Amino acid sequence: MMKNHLKFLTIFVLFVMVLAACAPAAPQATDSAPAEPAKVEEPAKAEEPAAESASAEPVKIALVLPGVITDNGWNAAAYNGLKAAAEQYGIEMAYSESVPLPDYESTFRDYASKGYKLVIGHGSEFADVALLVGKEFPNTLFAVTNADVKAENVAGLDTKNEEAGYIAGFMAGLVSKTKTVGFVGGMEIVAMKRAELGFKAGVPVSCPDCEVLISWVGSTNDAAKGKETALAQIDKGADVLYQVADAAGLGVIEAAKEKNIKMIGNTGNQRDMAPDHIITSTRRDLAPVITQIVKEVVEGTFQPNTVRMHGFDTGIYYLEDFNMNLVTEEQVAKINAEVERLKKGEVVLEHISAAKK
Repeated sequence: MMKNHLKFLTIFVLFVMVLAACAPAAPQATDSAPAEPAKVEEPAKAEEPAAESASAEPVKIALVLPGVITDNGWNAAAYNGLKAAAEQYGIEMAYSESVPLPDYESTFRDYASKGYKLVIGHGSEFADVALLVGKEFPNTLFAVTNADVKAENVAGLDTKNEEAGYIAGFMAGLVSKTKTVGFVGGMEIVAMKRAELGFKAGVPVSCPDCEVLISWVGSTNDAAKGKETALAQIDKGADVLYQVADAAGLGVIEAAKEKNIKMIGNTGNQRDMAPDHIITSTRRDLAPVITQIVKEVVEGTFQPNTVRMHGFDTGIYYLEDFNMNLVTEEQVAKINAEVERLKKGEVVLEHISAAKK
């Protein structure tokens, strides 16, 4: 009996051991942290260009003017051109008007030090200061109108003022009855000297016997002095005047109205200022030039160290509508024919350089 119990117990123990061997192993303890769930990476968002970023600052461009923006001529043309470009391209613009010679350098430096990308000096009188300050601020771009200057960060936006002067001289000689015509300039700077030389070259082509009077106001802003200068020419017999004097030229227009003589407007369309006296205006539309360089600066394609030349052939210069009460159809035909000769390069005129040799 005892043997049977031992046999049964032995079998039972063996059975339990078999069951234990077949059971799954208990998880082992570990000192490491539980594994984190795998991350699903989202596609990286493409970075927006800095220029298109809402936080990007607008390009800043400054214009330095020798006269006032209300002269209806040289300074107004540049100001209006930059203003239109600012609206079109969303730039931040600034300007300084009637800047005197002693302040040229400080004005340029001020804009450059404030992070302006481009500083435009409006006139050949700013050529030297652009080159000087340009060396001090190599990361700032500079452009000078009416000047054939260039450097690593300076570009010249030159214009053929002599062509406008030539056509005005040709016109003055053609319509003069006293055979005495006058040129009234503002200051003897390169741009205005070019116009003077052109005027003197144009008069004898249409009137070999005409006397040409040349006078300088000594200012581009003193309209009273401009009028006084013009009246002196009228007293000497001039019956047709051409002014290249910016705001001082407004006084020349007043003199023409007062003495009832003819004159030719300059740069802007000045006919409305004296509709019974202004034959036409030698228009110089700088808006396309200003707009183009603003576009290039914004897009990063502006090329310094270049000189761009503009004249009648590029469309920057043209004549406004004629006052047919002051000229005949035959005279208009002759004037237009002379303009075409200029465009074709058949008229060779001296072009004074603004760059120091």
